Amino acid sequence: MNLKIYLLSVLVAIADMGLGQVRVHAHNDYEHKQPFWGAFSAGCSSIEADIFLKNGQILVAHNVEDLSREANLREIYLLPLRQLLAGSIYQLDGKLQVLIDVKSEAYATLDALVELMKEFPDLQNDKRLQIVISGNRPKAADYHKYPAYIYFDHQELGITPPNVEKVALVSLNFKKFSTYNGKGRITDADRTSLQKAIDFAHNMGRPIRFWGSPDAPSAWFSFNQLGIDLINTDQPYEACRYLKQLTDRMVVKKTAPTAIKTSFDVTKRIGKSVILMIGDGNGLAQISSGILASDHATNFSKFKHIGLVKTTAADDLVTDSAAGATAIASGKKTKNRYIGANAEGQHLPSILDHLEKNDPQKLQAIVTTDQITGATPAAFYGHVLDRDSADVLSKQLAQSSIDLIASGGGKYFLDHRGKFTLFDELPDGKTEVKLPAAYLPAKGSLPFKNDGRGTFLTQSMEWMFGQFEQKSSSFFMLAENGHIDGAGHENLASNLVEEVLDFDQAIGLAMAFVDAHPETLLVVTADHETGGVSIAHGYDGGIELDFQSNDHTGILVPVFAYGNGAEAFTGFMENTAIFDKLMAFLGIAILEKID
Repeated sequence: MNLKIYLLSVLVAIADMGLGQVRVHAHNDYEHKQPFWGAFSAGCSSIEADIFLKNGQILVAHNVEDLSREANLREIYLLPLRQLLAGSIYQLDGKLQVLIDVKSEAYATLDALVELMKEFPDLQNDKRLQIVISGNRPKAADYHKYPAYIYFDHQELGITPPNVEKVALVSLNFKKFSTYNGKGRITDADRTSLQKAIDFAHNMGRPIRFWGSPDAPSAWFSFNQLGIDLINTDQPYEACRYLKQLTDRMVVKKTAPTAIKTSFDVTKRIGKSVILMIGDGNGLAQISSGILASDHATNFSKFKHIGLVKTTAADDLVTDSAAGATAIASGKKTKNRYIGANAEGQHLPSILDHLEKNDPQKLQAIVTTDQITGATPAAFYGHVLDRDSADVLSKQLAQSSIDLIASGGGKYFLDHRGKFTLFDELPDGKTEVKLPAAYLPAKGSLPFKNDGRGTFLTQSMEWMFGQFEQKSSSFFMLAENGHIDGAGHENLASNLVEEVLDFDQAIGLAMAFVDAHPETLLVVTADHETGGVSIAHGYDGGIELDFQSNDHTGILVPVFAYGNGAEAFTGFMENTAIFDKLMAFLGIAILEKID
Protein backbone atom coordinates (compact mmCIF):
# COMPACT_ATOMS: atom_id res chain seq x y z
CA MET A 1 0.00 0.00 0.00
CA ASN A 2 1.25 3.52 -0.79
CA LEU A 3 2.62 5.02 2.46
CA LYS A 4 0.66 8.28 2.15
CA ILE A 5 -2.59 6.42 1.52
CA TYR A 6 -1.83 4.09 4.42
CA LEU A 7 -1.14 6.91 6.87
CA LEU A 8 -4.27 8.68 5.69
CA SER A 9 -6.28 5.55 6.49
CA VAL A 10 -4.77 5.57 9.98
CA LEU A 11 -5.80 9.18 10.54
CA VAL A 12 -9.32 8.39 9.35
CA ALA A 13 -9.45 5.48 11.79
CA ILE A 14 -8.28 7.73 14.63
CA ALA A 15 -10.95 10.29 13.80
CA ASP A 16 -13.58 7.55 13.64
CA MET A 17 -12.61 6.12 17.04
CA GLY A 18 -12.11 9.40 18.86
CA LEU A 19 -8.87 10.44 20.54
CA GLY A 20 -7.39 8.77 23.59
CA GLN A 21 -5.99 5.40 24.56
CA VAL A 22 -7.98 2.85 26.57
CA ARG A 23 -6.96 0.03 28.89
CA VAL A 24 -6.54 -2.53 26.13
CA HIS A 25 -3.53 -4.70 25.32
CA ALA A 26 -3.16 -5.68 21.66
CA HIS A 27 -2.06 -9.30 21.89
CA ASN A 28 0.00 -10.69 18.98
CA ASP A 29 -0.35 -7.33 17.25
CA TYR A 30 2.12 -8.23 14.49
CA GLU A 31 -0.34 -10.82 13.10
CA HIS A 32 -2.75 -8.09 12.00
CA LYS A 33 -2.71 -6.53 8.54
CA GLN A 34 -1.59 -3.19 9.99
CA PRO A 35 0.84 -3.92 12.85
CA PHE A 36 1.35 -1.14 15.39
CA TRP A 37 -0.61 1.58 13.60
CA GLY A 38 -3.82 -0.45 13.57
CA ALA A 39 -3.70 -1.12 17.31
CA PHE A 40 -2.61 2.41 18.12
CA SER A 41 -5.30 4.02 15.99
CA ALA A 42 -7.88 1.77 17.65
CA GLY A 43 -6.83 3.21 20.99
CA CYS A 44 -4.75 0.46 22.62
CA SER A 45 -2.50 1.62 25.43
CA SER A 46 -0.34 -1.50 25.21
CA ILE A 47 0.92 -3.28 22.09
CA GLU A 48 2.67 -6.66 21.98
CA ALA A 49 5.41 -7.95 19.69
CA ASP A 50 6.90 -11.45 19.93
CA ILE A 51 10.57 -11.52 18.93
CA PHE A 52 13.25 -14.03 17.96
CA LEU A 53 16.97 -13.43 17.60
CA LYS A 54 18.11 -15.06 14.36
CA ASN A 55 21.37 -14.45 12.53
CA GLY A 56 21.92 -11.25 14.47
CA GLN A 57 18.52 -9.80 13.57
CA ILE A 58 15.53 -9.32 15.85
CA LEU A 59 12.59 -10.70 13.92
CA VAL A 60 8.91 -10.50 14.81
CA ALA A 61 6.74 -13.65 14.76
CA HIS A 62 4.89 -16.01 17.06
CA ASN A 63 6.54 -19.17 15.74
CA VAL A 64 9.97 -19.92 14.26
CA GLU A 65 8.43 -21.16 11.01
CA ASP A 66 6.79 -17.76 10.48
CA LEU A 67 10.03 -15.75 10.65
CA SER A 68 10.82 -13.37 7.81
CA ARG A 69 13.71 -10.93 7.36
CA GLU A 70 11.22 -8.26 6.35
CA ALA A 71 9.24 -8.66 9.58
CA ASN A 72 11.80 -7.18 11.95
CA LEU A 73 11.36 -5.16 15.11
CA ARG A 74 13.14 -2.09 13.75
CA GLU A 75 10.91 -1.64 10.71
CA ILE A 76 7.57 -2.69 12.16
CA TYR A 77 7.77 -1.10 15.62
CA LEU A 78 10.77 1.09 16.38
CA LEU A 79 10.60 3.35 13.32
CA PRO A 80 6.81 3.85 13.66
CA LEU A 81 7.34 4.64 17.36
CA ARG A 82 9.87 7.30 16.38
CA GLN A 83 7.33 8.85 13.99
CA LEU A 84 4.63 8.76 16.64
CA LEU A 85 6.68 10.30 19.43
CA ALA A 86 8.00 13.00 17.10
CA GLY A 87 4.42 14.07 16.48
CA SER A 88 4.76 13.84 12.72
CA ILE A 89 1.53 11.86 12.41
CA TYR A 90 -0.33 12.15 15.70
CA GLN A 91 0.45 13.71 19.05
CA LEU A 92 0.63 11.11 21.82
CA ASP A 93 -0.77 12.79 24.91
CA GLY A 94 -0.87 9.76 27.18
CA LYS A 95 1.49 6.83 27.67
CA LEU A 96 2.09 3.82 25.46
CA GLN A 97 3.47 0.47 26.53
CA VAL A 98 5.24 -1.83 24.09
CA LEU A 99 5.38 -5.38 25.46
CA ILE A 100 8.19 -7.35 23.86
CA ASP A 101 7.61 -11.09 24.31
CA VAL A 102 11.00 -12.78 23.94
CA LYS A 103 10.70 -16.20 22.29
CA SER A 104 14.43 -16.96 21.87
CA GLU A 105 17.09 -17.25 24.58
CA ALA A 106 16.71 -14.32 26.98
CA TYR A 107 20.23 -12.98 27.55
CA ALA A 108 21.46 -13.02 23.96
CA THR A 109 18.19 -11.60 22.65
CA LEU A 110 18.17 -8.75 25.16
CA ASP A 111 21.81 -7.94 24.42
CA ALA A 112 20.86 -7.61 20.75
CA LEU A 113 17.85 -5.47 21.66
CA VAL A 114 19.98 -3.11 23.75
CA GLU A 115 22.41 -2.81 20.85
CA LEU A 116 19.59 -2.08 18.40
CA MET A 117 18.09 0.54 20.72
CA LYS A 118 21.32 2.56 20.60
CA GLU A 119 20.01 3.79 17.24
CA PHE A 120 16.94 5.16 19.03
CA PRO A 121 18.00 7.44 21.92
CA ASP A 122 14.77 9.36 21.38
CA LEU A 123 12.78 6.26 22.33
CA GLN A 124 15.01 5.57 25.32
CA ASN A 125 14.45 9.00 26.80
CA ASP A 126 10.76 9.61 26.07
CA LYS A 127 8.77 9.18 29.30
CA ARG A 128 5.58 8.57 27.30
CA LEU A 129 6.95 5.22 26.12
CA GLN A 130 7.49 2.18 28.33
CA ILE A 131 9.25 -0.91 26.98
CA VAL A 132 8.44 -4.07 28.94
CA ILE A 133 10.09 -7.46 28.44
CA SER A 134 7.92 -10.57 28.76
CA GLY A 135 8.27 -14.24 27.81
CA ASN A 136 11.84 -15.47 28.21
CA ARG A 137 13.40 -13.07 30.70
CA PRO A 138 16.69 -13.02 32.57
CA LYS A 139 16.73 -13.86 36.26
CA ALA A 140 15.04 -11.15 38.31
CA ALA A 141 18.30 -10.65 40.18
CA ASP A 142 19.84 -9.47 36.89
CA TYR A 143 17.16 -6.91 36.01
CA HIS A 144 19.29 -4.04 37.32
CA LYS A 145 21.96 -4.81 34.72
CA TYR A 146 19.73 -3.53 31.93
CA PRO A 147 19.27 0.11 30.85
CA ALA A 148 16.76 2.29 32.68
CA TYR A 149 14.34 2.31 29.75
CA ILE A 150 13.89 -1.50 29.90
CA TYR A 151 11.35 -2.96 32.31
CA PHE A 152 10.02 -6.47 32.86
CA ASP A 153 6.73 -8.15 33.64
CA HIS A 154 6.24 -10.43 36.65
CA GLN A 155 4.48 -13.78 36.27
CA GLU A 156 4.41 -15.37 39.73
CA LEU A 157 1.53 -14.81 42.12
CA GLY A 158 2.41 -14.23 45.76
CA ILE A 159 6.13 -13.61 45.20
CA THR A 160 7.58 -10.10 45.07
CA PRO A 161 10.73 -10.26 42.92
CA PRO A 162 14.07 -8.63 43.64
CA ASN A 163 14.67 -5.42 41.71
CA VAL A 164 10.92 -4.80 41.90
CA GLU A 165 11.51 -1.24 40.69
CA LYS A 166 12.28 -2.78 37.28
CA VAL A 167 8.91 -4.54 37.19
CA ALA A 168 6.29 -2.58 35.25
CA LEU A 169 3.49 -5.10 34.96
CA VAL A 170 2.06 -8.35 36.34
CA SER A 171 1.14 -10.83 33.58
CA LEU A 172 -0.71 -14.03 34.51
CA ASN A 173 -2.34 -16.96 32.72
CA PHE A 174 -6.11 -16.45 32.96
CA LYS A 175 -6.84 -20.18 32.81
CA LYS A 176 -5.04 -20.72 36.12
CA PHE A 177 -7.67 -18.58 37.83
CA SER A 178 -10.91 -19.14 35.96
CA THR A 179 -12.76 -21.41 33.54
CA TYR A 180 -14.93 -18.49 32.37
CA ASN A 181 -15.61 -18.76 28.63
CA GLY A 182 -16.63 -15.16 27.98
CA LYS A 183 -20.37 -15.82 28.05
CA GLY A 184 -22.64 -14.60 30.83
CA ARG A 185 -21.32 -13.88 34.31
CA ILE A 186 -18.10 -14.98 35.99
CA THR A 187 -18.90 -17.36 38.85
CA ASP A 188 -18.38 -16.18 42.43
CA ALA A 189 -15.52 -18.65 42.95
CA ASP A 190 -13.72 -17.54 39.78
CA ARG A 191 -14.33 -13.90 40.61
CA THR A 192 -12.73 -14.40 44.03
CA SER A 193 -9.75 -16.17 42.46
CA LEU A 194 -9.23 -13.41 39.90
CA GLN A 195 -9.67 -10.69 42.51
CA LYS A 196 -6.87 -12.16 44.63
CA ALA A 197 -4.52 -11.91 41.66
CA ILE A 198 -5.65 -8.36 40.90
CA ASP A 199 -5.19 -7.35 44.53
CA PHE A 200 -1.69 -8.87 44.56
CA ALA A 201 -0.65 -6.75 41.58
CA HIS A 202 -2.25 -3.60 42.92
CA ASN A 203 -0.63 -4.09 46.34
CA MET A 204 2.69 -4.14 44.46
CA GLY A 205 1.63 -0.88 42.85
CA ARG A 206 1.60 -2.50 39.40
CA PRO A 207 -1.06 -2.95 36.71
CA ILE A 208 -2.18 -6.46 35.77
CA ARG A 209 -2.87 -8.27 32.51
CA PHE A 210 -4.25 -11.78 32.05
CA TRP A 211 -3.21 -13.61 28.90
CA GLY A 212 -5.23 -16.46 27.43
CA SER A 213 -8.46 -14.77 28.52
CA PRO A 214 -11.83 -14.85 26.69
CA ASP A 215 -12.12 -12.19 24.02
CA ALA A 216 -15.72 -11.00 23.57
CA PRO A 217 -17.95 -8.11 24.74
CA SER A 218 -19.28 -9.92 27.82
CA ALA A 219 -15.70 -10.69 28.84
CA TRP A 220 -14.54 -7.10 28.23
CA PHE A 221 -17.41 -5.83 30.38
CA SER A 222 -16.62 -8.28 33.20
CA PHE A 223 -12.90 -7.51 33.13
CA ASN A 224 -13.59 -3.79 33.17
CA GLN A 225 -15.84 -4.25 36.22
CA LEU A 226 -13.17 -6.32 37.97
CA GLY A 227 -10.62 -3.56 37.50
CA ILE A 228 -8.20 -5.46 35.25
CA ASP A 229 -5.79 -2.77 34.11
CA LEU A 230 -4.97 -4.08 30.64
CA ILE A 231 -7.65 -6.13 28.89
CA ASN A 232 -6.04 -8.67 26.57
CA THR A 233 -7.50 -8.85 23.06
CA ASP A 234 -6.86 -10.05 19.53
CA GLN A 235 -9.61 -7.67 18.38
CA PRO A 236 -8.11 -4.25 19.16
CA TYR A 237 -10.55 -2.15 17.14
CA GLU A 238 -13.65 -3.90 18.49
CA ALA A 239 -12.45 -3.99 22.10
CA CYS A 240 -11.34 -0.35 22.17
CA ARG A 241 -14.53 0.81 20.52
CA TYR A 242 -16.62 -1.15 23.02
CA LEU A 243 -14.76 0.16 26.07
CA LYS A 244 -14.62 3.75 24.81
CA GLN A 245 -18.38 3.77 24.39
CA LEU A 246 -19.17 1.81 27.55
CA THR A 247 -19.61 4.84 29.79
CA ASP A 248 -22.06 6.40 27.36
CA ARG A 249 -24.04 3.16 27.19
CA MET A 250 -24.26 2.64 30.95
CA VAL A 251 -27.34 3.94 32.76
CA VAL A 252 -27.27 4.33 36.53
CA LYS A 253 -30.39 3.13 38.33
CA LYS A 254 -32.66 6.03 39.14
CA THR A 255 -35.06 6.61 42.01
CA ALA A 256 -38.53 6.62 40.49
CA PRO A 257 -41.91 7.34 42.07
CA THR A 258 -43.46 4.28 43.70
CA ALA A 259 -45.81 2.47 41.35
CA ILE A 260 -49.42 2.24 42.38
CA LYS A 261 -50.74 -1.02 43.79
CA THR A 262 -53.55 -2.63 41.91
CA SER A 263 -56.23 -4.83 43.40
CA PHE A 264 -57.52 -6.61 40.32
CA ASP A 265 -57.98 -10.36 40.84
CA VAL A 266 -57.28 -12.54 37.85
CA THR A 267 -60.14 -14.95 37.39
CA LYS A 268 -59.04 -18.21 38.91
CA ARG A 269 -59.44 -21.15 36.59
CA ILE A 270 -58.32 -24.69 37.14
CA GLY A 271 -57.59 -26.96 34.20
CA LYS A 272 -56.13 -30.36 33.49
CA SER A 273 -53.20 -30.02 31.13
CA VAL A 274 -50.40 -27.55 30.36
CA ILE A 275 -48.21 -27.10 27.30
CA LEU A 276 -45.31 -24.83 28.29
CA MET A 277 -43.19 -23.80 25.31
CA ILE A 278 -39.85 -22.05 25.79
CA GLY A 279 -37.95 -20.46 22.92
CA ASP A 280 -34.45 -20.29 24.35
CA GLY A 281 -33.12 -16.78 23.68
CA ASN A 282 -36.36 -15.81 21.93
CA GLY A 283 -36.96 -12.10 22.52
CA LEU A 284 -39.44 -9.77 20.87
CA ALA A 285 -37.00 -8.88 18.08
CA GLN A 286 -36.49 -12.56 17.27
CA ILE A 287 -40.26 -13.09 17.09
CA SER A 288 -40.60 -9.92 15.00
CA SER A 289 -37.97 -11.21 12.59
CA GLY A 290 -39.92 -14.42 12.12
CA ILE A 291 -43.15 -12.54 11.51
CA LEU A 292 -41.56 -10.03 9.11
CA ALA A 293 -39.55 -12.64 7.23
CA SER A 294 -42.54 -14.93 6.72
CA ASP A 295 -44.64 -14.73 3.58
CA HIS A 296 -47.76 -15.79 5.48
CA ALA A 297 -49.44 -15.12 8.81
CA THR A 298 -47.61 -16.70 11.74
CA ASN A 299 -49.10 -18.46 14.74
CA PHE A 300 -47.43 -15.90 17.02
CA SER A 301 -49.76 -13.30 15.52
CA LYS A 302 -52.83 -15.27 16.67
CA PHE A 303 -52.29 -14.75 20.40
CA LYS A 304 -54.66 -12.38 22.23
CA HIS A 305 -53.20 -12.71 25.73
CA ILE A 306 -49.68 -11.29 25.89
CA GLY A 307 -47.44 -10.12 28.74
CA LEU A 308 -43.86 -9.05 29.42
CA VAL A 309 -41.41 -10.97 31.59
CA LYS A 310 -38.41 -9.70 33.55
CA THR A 311 -35.67 -12.34 33.41
CA THR A 312 -32.99 -11.15 35.86
CA ALA A 313 -31.10 -13.74 37.91
CA ALA A 314 -30.46 -13.54 41.65
CA ASP A 315 -26.83 -12.56 41.11
CA ASP A 316 -26.86 -10.77 37.78
CA LEU A 317 -28.98 -8.46 35.68
CA VAL A 318 -28.48 -10.83 32.75
CA THR A 319 -29.57 -14.40 33.35
CA ASP A 320 -28.33 -17.58 31.78
CA SER A 321 -30.61 -20.46 30.81
CA ALA A 322 -29.97 -22.29 34.08
CA ALA A 323 -31.21 -19.49 36.33
CA GLY A 324 -33.88 -18.36 33.87
CA ALA A 325 -35.40 -21.81 33.46
CA THR A 326 -35.15 -22.54 37.19
CA ALA A 327 -37.21 -19.41 37.90
CA ILE A 328 -39.92 -20.66 35.53
CA ALA A 329 -39.75 -24.27 36.70
CA SER A 330 -39.50 -23.63 40.45
CA GLY A 331 -40.73 -20.10 41.11
CA LYS A 332 -37.55 -18.75 42.71
CA LYS A 333 -34.73 -16.55 41.46
CA THR A 334 -31.33 -18.20 41.64
CA LYS A 335 -27.73 -17.67 40.60
CA ASN A 336 -26.49 -18.16 37.08
CA ARG A 337 -25.31 -21.73 36.43
CA TYR A 338 -27.53 -23.10 39.26
CA ILE A 339 -30.19 -25.59 38.19
CA GLY A 340 -33.07 -26.51 40.51
CA ALA A 341 -31.41 -24.85 43.51
CA ASN A 342 -31.98 -21.51 45.19
CA ALA A 343 -29.35 -18.79 45.57
CA GLU A 344 -28.12 -20.46 48.77
CA GLY A 345 -27.61 -23.73 46.92
CA GLN A 346 -30.59 -25.51 48.48
CA HIS A 347 -32.82 -27.92 46.54
CA LEU A 348 -35.83 -26.32 44.82
CA PRO A 349 -38.76 -28.56 43.81
CA SER A 350 -39.91 -28.00 40.23
CA ILE A 351 -43.39 -28.12 38.76
CA LEU A 352 -42.75 -31.75 37.83
CA ASP A 353 -41.68 -32.55 41.40
CA HIS A 354 -44.92 -31.00 42.70
CA LEU A 355 -46.98 -32.92 40.16
CA GLU A 356 -45.35 -36.20 41.12
CA LYS A 357 -46.41 -35.55 44.71
CA ASN A 358 -49.85 -34.02 44.15
CA ASP A 359 -51.03 -35.54 40.86
CA PRO A 360 -48.94 -38.65 40.09
CA GLN A 361 -51.35 -39.84 37.39
CA LYS A 362 -50.65 -36.79 35.24
CA LEU A 363 -48.20 -37.61 32.45
CA GLN A 364 -44.99 -35.59 32.23
CA ALA A 365 -43.23 -34.90 28.93
CA ILE A 366 -40.19 -32.96 27.71
CA VAL A 367 -39.30 -32.32 24.08
CA THR A 368 -36.33 -30.14 23.19
CA THR A 369 -34.08 -29.53 20.21
CA ASP A 370 -31.27 -29.29 22.76
CA GLN A 371 -29.67 -32.19 24.58
CA ILE A 372 -31.84 -33.42 27.44
CA THR A 373 -29.15 -32.30 29.91
CA GLY A 374 -29.25 -28.75 28.52
CA ALA A 375 -29.91 -26.09 31.13
CA THR A 376 -33.53 -25.36 30.19
CA PRO A 377 -34.96 -28.90 30.19
CA ALA A 378 -32.74 -29.88 33.13
CA ALA A 379 -34.31 -27.17 35.31
CA PHE A 380 -37.53 -29.21 35.31
CA TYR A 381 -35.97 -32.38 36.77
CA GLY A 382 -32.41 -31.62 37.92
CA HIS A 383 -30.77 -30.09 40.97
CA VAL A 384 -27.09 -29.11 40.53
CA LEU A 385 -24.90 -26.09 41.24
CA ASP A 386 -23.19 -26.15 37.85
CA ARG A 387 -25.14 -26.47 34.63
CA ASP A 388 -22.27 -28.40 33.02
CA SER A 389 -22.80 -31.37 35.39
CA ALA A 390 -24.26 -33.51 32.59
CA ASP A 391 -23.40 -36.88 34.15
CA VAL A 392 -25.11 -35.95 37.43
CA LEU A 393 -28.13 -34.60 35.57
CA SER A 394 -28.46 -37.81 33.56
CA LYS A 395 -28.65 -39.80 36.81
CA GLN A 396 -31.25 -37.40 38.18
CA LEU A 397 -33.21 -37.75 34.94
CA ALA A 398 -33.29 -41.53 35.40
CA GLN A 399 -34.72 -41.01 38.89
CA SER A 400 -37.35 -38.52 37.73
CA SER A 401 -41.04 -39.10 37.03
CA ILE A 402 -40.86 -37.96 33.37
CA ASP A 403 -42.85 -40.28 31.10
CA LEU A 404 -42.02 -39.06 27.59
CA ILE A 405 -38.81 -37.52 26.24
CA ALA A 406 -37.72 -36.42 22.77
CA SER A 407 -34.33 -34.72 22.52
CA GLY A 408 -30.69 -34.89 21.60
CA GLY A 409 -28.16 -36.34 24.03
CA GLY A 410 -28.86 -40.03 23.56
CA LYS A 411 -25.43 -40.82 25.00
CA TYR A 412 -26.72 -39.88 28.45
CA PHE A 413 -29.24 -42.74 28.35
CA LEU A 414 -26.68 -45.50 27.75
CA ASP A 415 -26.40 -46.26 31.46
CA HIS A 416 -30.16 -46.14 31.95
CA ARG A 417 -31.47 -48.48 29.27
CA GLY A 418 -33.53 -50.40 31.80
CA LYS A 419 -35.37 -47.26 32.89
CA PHE A 420 -36.61 -46.05 29.48
CA THR A 421 -38.08 -47.58 26.36
CA LEU A 422 -35.67 -46.10 23.83
CA PHE A 423 -36.30 -45.20 20.18
CA ASP A 424 -33.88 -43.77 17.63
CA GLU A 425 -36.70 -43.53 15.09
CA LEU A 426 -40.00 -41.88 15.93
CA PRO A 427 -42.76 -44.41 16.69
CA ASP A 428 -46.26 -44.12 15.27
CA GLY A 429 -48.17 -41.72 17.50
CA LYS A 430 -51.21 -43.99 17.41
CA THR A 431 -49.26 -46.94 18.79
CA GLU A 432 -49.21 -46.98 22.56
CA VAL A 433 -45.70 -47.38 23.99
CA LYS A 434 -44.45 -48.59 27.33
CA LEU A 435 -43.60 -45.68 29.61
CA PRO A 436 -41.27 -44.08 30.36
CA ALA A 437 -40.15 -43.75 26.75
CA ALA A 438 -37.57 -41.61 24.98
CA TYR A 439 -37.08 -40.74 21.31
CA LEU A 440 -33.39 -39.96 20.84
CA PRO A 441 -32.36 -39.39 17.22
CA ALA A 442 -28.85 -38.17 18.10
CA LYS A 443 -26.21 -39.24 20.63
CA GLY A 444 -25.08 -35.64 20.94
CA SER A 445 -26.56 -32.34 19.81
CA LEU A 446 -29.19 -31.99 17.13
CA PRO A 447 -28.25 -29.64 14.24
CA PHE A 448 -29.84 -26.35 13.27
CA LYS A 449 -32.96 -26.61 11.14
CA ASN A 450 -30.93 -25.23 8.22
CA ASP A 451 -28.41 -28.04 8.72
CA GLY A 452 -30.87 -30.90 8.53
CA ARG A 453 -32.86 -31.24 11.77
CA GLY A 454 -36.08 -31.32 9.80
CA THR A 455 -39.45 -31.27 11.60
CA PHE A 456 -38.15 -32.92 14.78
CA LEU A 457 -39.99 -30.56 17.14
CA THR A 458 -43.46 -30.79 15.60
CA GLN A 459 -43.21 -34.52 14.90
CA SER A 460 -42.12 -35.23 18.47
CA MET A 461 -44.98 -33.16 19.86
CA GLU A 462 -47.47 -34.98 17.60
CA TRP A 463 -46.16 -38.30 18.90
CA MET A 464 -46.58 -37.15 22.50
CA PHE A 465 -50.08 -35.77 21.87
CA GLY A 466 -50.96 -39.19 20.44
CA GLN A 467 -49.73 -40.89 23.59
CA PHE A 468 -51.76 -38.54 25.79
CA GLU A 469 -54.88 -39.36 23.81
CA GLN A 470 -54.14 -43.10 23.80
CA LYS A 471 -53.89 -43.07 27.56
CA SER A 472 -56.75 -40.56 28.04
CA SER A 473 -54.50 -38.71 30.43
CA SER A 474 -53.97 -35.13 31.48
CA PHE A 475 -50.36 -33.97 31.21
CA PHE A 476 -47.67 -31.35 31.62
CA MET A 477 -45.46 -30.87 28.55
CA LEU A 478 -42.34 -28.74 28.20
CA ALA A 479 -41.45 -28.06 24.56
CA GLU A 480 -38.25 -26.10 23.86
CA ASN A 481 -36.51 -24.82 20.78
CA GLY A 482 -32.96 -24.45 22.08
CA HIS A 483 -31.48 -23.38 18.75
CA ILE A 484 -32.87 -19.83 18.68
CA ASP A 485 -30.34 -19.20 21.43
CA GLY A 486 -27.56 -20.85 19.44
CA ALA A 487 -28.29 -18.68 16.39
CA GLY A 488 -28.18 -15.59 18.60
CA HIS A 489 -24.83 -16.58 20.11
CA GLU A 490 -23.38 -17.12 16.65
CA ASN A 491 -25.05 -14.00 15.18
CA LEU A 492 -26.49 -16.06 12.32
CA ALA A 493 -29.55 -14.24 10.99
CA SER A 494 -30.69 -16.96 8.59
CA ASN A 495 -30.52 -19.67 11.25
CA LEU A 496 -32.29 -17.44 13.76
CA VAL A 497 -35.28 -16.75 11.51
CA GLU A 498 -35.52 -20.41 10.49
CA GLU A 499 -35.54 -21.51 14.15
CA VAL A 500 -38.20 -18.93 15.09
CA LEU A 501 -40.41 -20.15 12.24
CA ASP A 502 -39.83 -23.77 13.28
CA PHE A 503 -40.90 -22.81 16.80
CA ASP A 504 -43.91 -21.02 15.33
CA GLN A 505 -44.99 -24.19 13.53
CA ALA A 506 -44.83 -26.09 16.82
CA ILE A 507 -46.94 -23.36 18.44
CA GLY A 508 -49.57 -23.82 15.74
CA LEU A 509 -49.67 -27.55 16.46
CA ALA A 510 -50.12 -26.84 20.17
CA MET A 511 -52.91 -24.32 19.46
CA ALA A 512 -54.76 -26.91 17.40
CA PHE A 513 -54.48 -29.39 20.27
CA VAL A 514 -55.86 -26.81 22.71
CA ASP A 515 -58.79 -26.14 20.38
CA ALA A 516 -59.62 -29.85 20.47
CA HIS A 517 -58.96 -30.19 24.21
CA PRO A 518 -60.33 -27.02 25.89
CA GLU A 519 -59.16 -28.06 29.36
CA THR A 520 -55.58 -27.42 28.17
CA LEU A 521 -53.56 -24.21 28.62
CA LEU A 522 -50.76 -23.20 26.25
CA VAL A 523 -48.08 -20.81 27.54
CA VAL A 524 -45.19 -19.63 25.33
CA THR A 525 -42.24 -17.63 26.67
CA ALA A 526 -38.42 -17.41 26.76
CA ASP A 527 -35.80 -17.84 29.45
CA HIS A 528 -33.93 -14.75 28.16
CA GLU A 529 -33.02 -12.87 24.98
CA THR A 530 -29.81 -13.68 23.11
CA GLY A 531 -27.81 -11.49 20.76
CA GLY A 532 -29.29 -8.04 21.40
CA VAL A 533 -31.13 -8.41 18.12
CA SER A 534 -32.57 -5.47 16.23
CA ILE A 535 -34.15 -5.24 12.80
CA ALA A 536 -31.95 -2.76 10.98
CA HIS A 537 -33.41 -2.68 7.49
CA GLY A 538 -35.89 -4.42 5.27
CA TYR A 539 -36.52 -4.86 1.59
CA ASP A 540 -38.90 -6.68 -0.68
CA GLY A 541 -38.34 -10.30 0.22
CA GLY A 542 -36.05 -9.94 3.21
CA ILE A 543 -34.89 -8.17 6.33
CA GLU A 544 -31.52 -7.26 7.82
CA LEU A 545 -30.83 -8.21 11.42
CA ASP A 546 -28.23 -6.53 13.59
CA PHE A 547 -26.66 -8.10 16.68
CA GLN A 548 -25.35 -6.02 19.57
CA SER A 549 -23.88 -9.03 21.38
CA ASN A 550 -23.01 -12.68 21.04
CA ASP A 551 -24.39 -13.35 24.50
CA HIS A 552 -27.56 -13.04 26.54
CA THR A 553 -29.08 -9.64 27.35
CA GLY A 554 -31.39 -8.32 30.06
CA ILE A 555 -34.16 -7.28 27.64
CA LEU A 556 -37.68 -8.18 28.74
CA VAL A 557 -39.13 -11.17 26.91
CA PRO A 558 -42.77 -11.75 25.98
CA VAL A 559 -45.13 -14.38 27.34
CA PHE A 560 -48.11 -15.57 25.29
CA ALA A 561 -51.04 -17.69 26.46
CA TYR A 562 -53.85 -19.49 24.67
CA GLY A 563 -56.81 -21.43 25.99
CA ASN A 564 -58.46 -21.86 29.35
CA GLY A 565 -56.75 -19.58 31.91
CA ALA A 566 -54.84 -17.52 29.34
CA GLU A 567 -56.05 -14.25 30.84
CA ALA A 568 -53.73 -14.76 33.82
CA PHE A 569 -50.68 -14.21 31.60
CA THR A 570 -51.15 -10.58 30.61
CA GLY A 571 -49.30 -7.52 31.86
CA PHE A 572 -45.86 -7.29 33.42
CA MET A 573 -44.48 -10.12 35.56
CA GLU A 574 -41.32 -11.63 36.97
CA ASN A 575 -40.28 -14.93 35.42
CA THR A 576 -41.07 -16.59 38.76
CA ALA A 577 -44.74 -15.58 38.33
CA ILE A 578 -45.09 -18.01 35.43
CA PHE A 579 -44.54 -20.85 37.90
CA ASP A 580 -47.11 -19.40 40.31
CA LYS A 581 -49.73 -19.02 37.60
CA LEU A 582 -49.18 -22.52 36.22
CA MET A 583 -49.41 -24.04 39.69
CA ALA A 584 -52.66 -22.18 40.27
CA PHE A 585 -54.07 -23.37 36.96
CA LEU A 586 -53.20 -26.96 37.88
CA GLY A 587 -54.93 -26.53 41.23
CA ILE A 588 -51.77 -27.03 43.28
CA ALA A 589 -51.57 -23.47 44.58
CA ILE A 590 -53.93 -20.53 45.02
CA LEU A 591 -53.28 -17.66 42.63
CA GLU A 592 -52.54 -14.55 44.65
CA LYS A 593 -53.36 -10.96 43.79
CA ILE A 594 -51.01 -9.34 41.29
CA ASP A 595 -49.41 -6.14 42.58
